[in-house]
Amino acid sequence: MKHLAILLFATLANAYTTINIYGTGLFLPYSMGVVGYIKKNIPISDYRITGISGGAWCSLLYTQEDDLSNHDKIWSYTIGNNVTKLKLQSDLKTFQKNVEDNLKVRYKSRKAKNLDKISIISTKLDGALFKMKTEEKTNFTNIDDVIDFCLCSSYLPYLSGSTFSKKYKGSR
Repeated sequence: MKHLAILLFATLANAYTTINIYGTGLFLPYSMGVVGYIKKNIPISDYRITGISGGAWCSLLYTQEDDLSNHDKIWSYTIGNNVTKLKLQSDLKTFQKNVEDNLKVRYKSRKAKNLDKISIISTKLDGALFKMKTEEKTNFTNIDDVIDFCLCSSYLPYLSGSTFSKKYKGSR
């Protein structure tokens, strides 16, 4: 019984909290608010965070930003002050381009934080158009690498760009 207690303690000593943020769709601002509330009010020191689609952006910001409570500020440094509204059918190209450009500029002179705690899930095309599989990416090399994979995860065919898929390091 003593050995079981030691094993259990050793397991709990290495435990961490997993945060999963799935596709947010048009509820991205709401999801960002929830993540911001958690970050501010429920400090979690040892965590792993996984995001899909809009959840990928929430995961990225959760790991890189200290404060996610000012939604106007988040809009400003991600989408940009010149965009006051987004429509699903016509503005996703603008969203993708602005978020990519703005976040790469924002984090260019900063040291990336917590890259070992983040994973992003996307769909990968394996050759043929209808041969798709889910791919989880971890071990990002730098913040631009995370941003590029978030773009893939949140890409909607022909709405986010002029093609069916987004390329990441030569793969679709």
